[in-house]
Amino acid sequence: MTARAYDKAARGGDPEPTGSGAGWLMLGLLTAVEFLVFLDLAIVNIALPSMQADLDLSPSEIAWVIGAYQIFFGGFLLLGGRAGDVVGHRRVYLTGLLLFTGASAAAGLAGSGDVVIAARALQGLGAAALVPSALALLNSAYRGTARHGRAFGVWGAMRSAGASAGVAIGGIVTQLAGWPWIFLINVPIGLGVLIVAWRVLPAGPVQAGRHLDAAGAVTVTGGVLLVALVLGEGSSPFWTSPGRTALLLVGIALLAALPLVERRRADPLLPVRLLRDRLTVTANVVSFLVGAAHLALFYLLSLYLQEALGYTPLQAGFAVLPIGLVVVANSTLVVSRVLSAWGPRRLLISGMGLLAAALLWLGTSPFGSDYLVGILPAGLLTGLGLPAAFVGVTVLALDAGGKRDAGVASALVNTTQRLGGGLGAALATAVAVTGPSVGFTEPGLRHGFLVAAALAAAGALVAWAAIPRTLSPSA
Repeated sequence: MTARAYDKAARGGDPEPTGSGAGWLMLGLLTAVEFLVFLDLAIVNIALPSMQADLDLSPSEIAWVIGAYQIFFGGFLLLGGRAGDVVGHRRVYLTGLLLFTGASAAAGLAGSGDVVIAARALQGLGAAALVPSALALLNSAYRGTARHGRAFGVWGAMRSAGASAGVAIGGIVTQLAGWPWIFLINVPIGLGVLIVAWRVLPAGPVQAGRHLDAAGAVTVTGGVLLVALVLGEGSSPFWTSPGRTALLLVGIALLAALPLVERRRADPLLPVRLLRDRLTVTANVVSFLVGAAHLALFYLLSLYLQEALGYTPLQAGFAVLPIGLVVVANSTLVVSRVLSAWGPRRLLISGMGLLAAALLWLGTSPFGSDYLVGILPAGLLTGLGLPAAFVGVTVLALDAGGKRDAGVASALVNTTQRLGGGLGAALATAVAVTGPSVGFTEPGLRHGFLVAAALAAAGALVAWAAIPRTLSPSA
């Protein structure tokens, strides 16, 4: 099936079911929260020095401010996705939004590092409920409509903008209002969305007779939490610690045992049929590499701007602002049209190739070179590639899952992306940072960008080689 035929099959030629401004209002609600969730993955990076000074945090506590969110987000995604399939995505979405908003308030009002870390963990738990349910609601509302590509373009814009604008917004907010406001800005937005979403979001069908799989939940959540715990604790590479390496092996063993556990369940948390599906496996391998490459990019870039170039948080924020602007323009004006014209496979390959080119540029440009030469071109390439990669891999994963497993398919592709982000941060730390404190050498930083470029290039290669050229959307 050609890309245009794929798009026609995905749309079915039907009118938009919501048919009016209510449909776009729902899209705005879902994507606004998507922006906040992925903003919070990156926004703390530039605020860390200020937070460390105010709360007297150790280097390991600083690592946990980032890692707690990542670990709980990645660890509970599959459980959150399947919960939406069983009890209803609207209910799980609203619960997750309430938890995320309350945890943001707690983090912003915290007077100690322990409270910040605990609040970040609760933020991650709320995000794990929000993201798969939001994506399932979005796919359900627009699948089979003429606006499917446009809806996912807007979603990609907000997700990519959150990931890429986190450094910019974090720098501006930290400089002008103080680090607590990187969390407190979530509160009025979250409450506003919660009130409107309660009235606007459709209840959706609850699949009668389905139950949460306790054995599968314990196995997969325990395995993912252990893997995310090891990869997300970024104060030192995991392979330098026998204890962390052992935990990683236990986590991998639990995940490897999952097919055996799920085979015996009538209603498994992660259906074995998905694990046997070529498109599902390939999409999630590429999603892992998307997460590894892009998180390493923003982590290293925030270090480079402040430590190597001596930028203030405000200057660093404005330095990466063009990335967010290009992301939004590209996602809303280009990506949706390219998705319709090319299909998700070619969109994904192109996005990963552009992301690899951006990282290669950063890794080979003269160290400390002028912003217009060393940083801006890579930022523009990132703005073009990142939303294409996000949208392409997500549409492929949802197509593989079909309607019955939309929640768990969404959760799975996001879980692999979070785990990939943990690995990307670990590799970046290993090659770029020296000692227990945040410090690096020029060769280390350059090598970090090149390793991330190799991960993005590997994602493009896997997508090109393993994703079928002829695709048909799942039922």
